[in-house]
Amino acid sequence: MTSLNEEARLRIMAARIIAQNRWPYLSTLLFSLRLVEMDKSIIPTMAVDKGWRLYYSPEFVLAENAEALATVLLHECMHCVMAHNERFIALDQSDVDHNVWNVCGDCAINDILDES
Repeated sequence: MTSLNEEARLRIMAARIIAQNRWPYLSTLLFSLRLVEMDKSIIPTMAVDKGWRLYYSPEFVLAENAEALATVLLHECMHCVMAHNERFIALDQSDVDHNVWNVCGDCAINDILDES
């Protein structure tokens, strides 16, 4: 019997394959993301950083099907592709503004995903 944490990792693996089939040009990034399990109070869904680490809440992952997770993975990959973290750092702004920056990045990425 698998643990819930292992089941969450397996679901992410399945979502990676689905995402790869949708956008094969992101394959290297999709499979290079290092999985980092986080408590849902810290990361309630998923997030990435400039080091290509994918932070995830097992509870979130297990509440979604692999198809939906594939879309979330593509979304997170786009943060890396668009260098959102590095670009925010280059602005030399207060960390207080990071949430606004992230929401704006999310909107831009979601437009791209919606159009595809």
